[in-house]
Amino acid sequence: MEKPMNWKPMEGHLPLFSTPNINYSKSEEDFMRGDPWLNLDLPTRIGPVFSPSFDLLETGKAYRLLGDIPGLELENLDLEWTAHSLTITGERDGESLAGGLLCHALERTFGTFSRTFAFLEPVAGESHRARMINGVLVIEVPKQFGHVVLDAFGAQGPGGSQAGH
Repeated sequence: MEKPMNWKPMEGHLPLFSTPNINYSKSEEDFMRGDPWLNLDLPTRIGPVFSPSFDLLETGKAYRLLGDIPGLELENLDLEWTAHSLTITGERDGESLAGGLLCHALERTFGTFSRTFAFLEPVAGESHRARMINGVLVIEVPKQFGHVVLDAFGAQGPGGSQAGH
């Protein structure tokens, strides 16, 4: 009977999950740990930017946007309307590492954001209704056909708090 071949494809190579015995500088050690910018001020830190997620829904009379924007108030958002689009702009501040805080993880994103949504049909932006519910921005805007604005909110009209300038 023939002996099975002893196959060792990685023989003579460095192991995949260990490093050779090398003396790294402090900055190289920080880099190997995963975040060499950790000790910098947060505004100069390189990382993911804040871009809130939105859903855009449509009914026969209106469009509805739902956006996850925890930590912001409606008053801190700017809504800019055209006949076929909405641009939402705001800023979420990050945590300050001043005062000797020791940071073990920075996973939340922050910063200035701007999102633009296009509508297939003209909308009456001046008749929108916007509100914040548990960190979710809810914007409802009626469709406009010619000079007629559809009553998307029922008999009481748009009401609610409105943001934008």
